Amino acid sequence: MIHSIPNPRLLITAEEFLDRHGISPPYKITPLVGGRGHRQYRVRTGAGRFLLKQYFRRVSEPRDWLAAEFKFCQFLHRSGIRQAPEPIAWDEREGLALYEFIDGRPLRRGEIGDREIESVIDFVREINMHRRRPDARALTKAHEAAFSIAAHIGQIDRRVQRLNGIDPINSNQNEALRFARRELSIAWKRAEESVRKECSKLGIDPGARLANDRRILSPANFGLNNVLRTRNGTLRFLNLEGAGWDDPARLVGDFFFQPSLAGEARHLELFRSKVFSGLSHPEFEVRRSAIMLPLFKTHWCCRVLEDFLDDTQPQVGPVEPRSRDLPWLSPVAAARRILNSRSPEAHELRGGDRQ
Repeated sequence: MIHSIPNPRLLITAEEFLDRHGISPPYKITPLVGGRGHRQYRVRTGAGRFLLKQYFRRVSEPRDWLAAEFKFCQFLHRSGIRQAPEPIAWDEREGLALYEFIDGRPLRRGEIGDREIESVIDFVREINMHRRRPDARALTKAHEAAFSIAAHIGQIDRRVQRLNGIDPINSNQNEALRFARRELSIAWKRAEESVRKECSKLGIDPGARLANDRRILSPANFGLNNVLRTRNGTLRFLNLEGAGWDDPARLVGDFFFQPSLAGEARHLELFRSKVFSGLSHPEFEVRRSAIMLPLFKTHWCCRVLEDFLDDTQPQVGPVEPRSRDLPWLSPVAAARRILNSRSPEAHELRGGDRQ
């Protein structure tokens, strides 16, 4: 995460944008902590406080982050779901969106208990109570969504192979390359073999695509790092630019393996059973997600190492350094920590409910 300083052009553009939407000067625009896909600012005016987000994209990632997040938040508020910021206005050409400003603080390590997990579960379940609405079908796929086990495997394998191509131009990159080739690639081969073996035992075709009624609306890349606790103790959920339709197994993998503030293993069974309860075959989805956990461990190892890639793809919008998921560790140490972590206890895999 970084702090961004508003440049003069942004200030002029932001003021014009605010004025068009009935928010009058004077304005005080203050940079806040941003992320990989956006910069954000607190806007103080006589009408109150707002959150201004400036989005950008890489040519190699053509996803429209602004439209995805703004439309997802619109859908939530039309559905009566108030845990996410209220969307107020957007300008697609300038890459700007205005949201309700949420006054709260991030969760801290050591303060995540049953109450917080229940709040997360309630949020996901409430979203998916409305997934059969006509306007839900108009929502985009989640970022990097995959709808078969084989597609997940292919996506992660490409990430692993890409890391094997790191150019070792300095000692840090050389260390990352050694880790990718000597530890990550070996662990990935074992993980892939394990998943395929379990698929065979349960009679699951890795290439079978999830039917629409087995997909969920997911906040995507979901973790407690994107949560604020308000003064009254409630949780509000932020940074939904990756949200959309996804495989429910990936939601579980993201929540329990993303490194910044992951869920604890003791909450895994509760999380899966309640989040999947609205699907057509919830017990089967629990089994399927259990055998897929090794895939998402590898996925997050790759994610924290990708700072080392020599990415020369042009970018549309301002250049933003990638954030570090575990800032107190080097990316290699963070990836090794994930790789060597004990996976959440898998649900007991039994025969039956084969599809």
